[in-house]
Amino acid sequence: MQAPVPHDDHMFELFLSPLVLPAVGACIKLGIFEIIAKEPGRTFDQLLDATKVPYRALNALLPIVTVRRYIDVRGGKYYITDLARSFLLQQSSYYWGGMLTSYLDDRLMSYIEADKTKTERPGTVAWKSFNQDEEKSRQRTLAFHNHSVPASIGVATHHDWSTSRNILDVAGGSGCYSIHVAERHPHLKATVCDLPNVIKVTEELMKKSEARDRLGVTSFDMMKSEWPQGYDTHFMSNIFHDWDDDLNLDLAERSFRSLPTGGKLLLHEMLLSDDKSGPLIAAGFNLHMYVYTEGKQYTLPELEVLLKKAGFSRVTATQTWCDFFVITAEKL
Repeated sequence: MQAPVPHDDHMFELFLSPLVLPAVGACIKLGIFEIIAKEPGRTFDQLLDATKVPYRALNALLPIVTVRRYIDVRGGKYYITDLARSFLLQQSSYYWGGMLTSYLDDRLMSYIEADKTKTERPGTVAWKSFNQDEEKSRQRTLAFHNHSVPASIGVATHHDWSTSRNILDVAGGSGCYSIHVAERHPHLKATVCDLPNVIKVTEELMKKSEARDRLGVTSFDMMKSEWPQGYDTHFMSNIFHDWDDDLNLDLAERSFRSLPTGGKLLLHEMLLSDDKSGPLIAAGFNLHMYVYTEGKQYTLPELEVLLKKAGFSRVTATQTWCDFFVITAEKL
């Protein structure tokens, strides 16, 4: 199977577009644009102090309004742009704030005002229900499968799989990543781990693959169980962006303990630029993660710190599709 032309970045932009107006409206209501304009050149930490906005919320808002060119970040310092100065500051004769906030979805503001960083978000609740409702689990697994196919082809094509032999695809859902990697690289075996209701769908899809003899499934609790040994590569797609740093560190440590020396942990995630000024889809996904999960999109340096804390070395990243990267961490 070949990747689609044009890319599905257009679909990601459409999917994430309903969050842009609420984010801009929230920045207006919270006075973020006014504070940056009054004292330009503040750092993120200084904005945290000046705005009193919770860390996780500000980390979700700033990248999306930066990539939409309402603020600018240079050398880790934030500045108002001419666009925002003209239309998003109250003293402007062309102020759009009243119009934009009158159509505001209050859900985002309610999360920010309540600082619900320790409560379950909709995506977390849905994830926990997967193993309770078989039909909902099936529908959601197939939906994620279809939207992940282009990215999985990118992973199979653009990541170097030459040193991997036996992959454990943790929380691998439909198995689309393992299926496409195994089909393109006949020296590999791949096993998908997920919840029991999910892997029923995984097995159905694997039976249709030409690599089915090198594909398998297993089930264990990645958050509570010690991970099985015998795999030289662990692969996790769009897992870290669902959870907070502490849980992700625990997952990385579980991976490190079960991998052999020379083994690798591969994370497949959209990466924000180091200064969190974009890119567009990653910034939108970062806001989406704030609203629906307990997580965020990371920068490469943030992941490098976390993975090295877990014991890994040689953290590198390869862009594979759209804003997606495979981040490789080695156990030496």
